[in-house]
Amino acid sequence: MDEAFKFREGEILMYPNPVKTELIVHDIRHALIGKIMIKLLSIQGQLMDEMQTNNTGKEIRIPISDLAKGLCIIQIRDTRGKYLADKFVKE
Repeated sequence: MDEAFKFREGEILMYPNPVKTELIVHDIRHALIGKIMIKLLSIQGQLMDEMQTNNTGKEIRIPISDLAKGLCIIQIRDTRGKYLADKFVKE
C-alpha cells in the first residue's frame, strides 16, 4: 500500500488500550472523510467483526465486548482509500 494513503501520526487517536467494552477512535484533525470501513481482526488475521459508518463528528465508538480477549488489529479505511492499521489489547 502506498505510504501517501496512510493517515499521518497525530491525525487519529485510539483509546483506551487495553480496552474492555468500547474502543474510541478520535478523529483529531477531521482526517476521516465519508463512509468509514472498520475491520477487527485477531492477531492471526482472522476477521472477527466488520462494520461501516459515516463519520459524523470527531469520534467513532466501536463496541468490542463480544470479541475474544487478547491482541487484536483494527483496520480503518475511508472513502478516499486512506487507511490506518493498529493493534489494541482486548481485556
